[in-house]
Amino acid sequence: MPRRAPFRRPGWRRVLAVLAVLLALGATSGCAATNQKPGTGIRLTIGAQTANDNRVVAAIYGTALADQGYRVDYNWGVGSRTRIIAGLQNGIVDIVPDYTGLLLAATDSAHARGSPDVAFGFLQSAAEQLGLTVLQPADADKAPVYIATRAFATRHGIEDLSDLAAIDTAIAIGSADDLDTVPYGRRGLAYSYGVEGFREVTAKDDAEAIEDLRDNNTQVAVVSTLQPDVDDDDLVRLRDPRHIILDERIVPVVNSGRLDATIQRTLDAISRRLTTDDLLAFSRATDALPETTARAWLEKEHLLADG
Repeated sequence: MPRRAPFRRPGWRRVLAVLAVLLALGATSGCAATNQKPGTGIRLTIGAQTANDNRVVAAIYGTALADQGYRVDYNWGVGSRTRIIAGLQNGIVDIVPDYTGLLLAATDSAHARGSPDVAFGFLQSAAEQLGLTVLQPADADKAPVYIATRAFATRHGIEDLSDLAAIDTAIAIGSADDLDTVPYGRRGLAYSYGVEGFREVTAKDDAEAIEDLRDNNTQVAVVSTLQPDVDDDDLVRLRDPRHIILDERIVPVVNSGRLDATIQRTLDAISRRLTTDDLLAFSRATDALPETTARAWLEKEHLLADG
């Protein structure tokens, strides 16, 4: 009968080697878990409106969130503001960049007036009732502005919209908007400033409205703040002390059920950096894809992990 080999306890060096391997595996696993980005496995759809500045901001949101691990898709044509709100509520889109004044007019038209801080408070309350959250707005503002030629303003002593009521001849106001429907148009001018009886000249766009103004086809025009020549030396802005024009700061609107701390932190950081000059640059960047312009801006602002 063969003799059995004697049992030998494993040497202490072998035990230490095995323990070292196990510890290394555990450390690697823990490191991998620690390095996992917070948005990993979460899918988001970012909606955008047709204006190029809005599309670029949507791409900025999406690129920054993808950098946090989220899987981002885009819906580049969310449609009217009614459809935007419905899409957010129904989960068709999760986040959309919108404009504070227009959004307030769509959700709580009774309070679509007043100072920016007061109006934004009403907007937050109205959005909350719809299951939406409006995050920190940027200083970037594309609100319309009333302008006149410097010569006309000097001749009639015009500094703000109330001065228009003192002009004893009929004036023409040019705009690409329908001044019969927008709150800062015919109704707002009459109610807040007593300006009535003007003739409206419809322009195809803001550039044509300014051209009509310079050609003296109109005496006043209302155009977007983003119009490049709105601050040219021969033009002056007319103040709006009674706030018939709401500020139109760009703001992230989020389905409240999809909001988490990383989304809020990421989008708030973007809003703190966006300026009106940025929106103007985005509106002109029509030759590049929105994602290309977005990444360049994020890298310039050092808002990407690898930037």
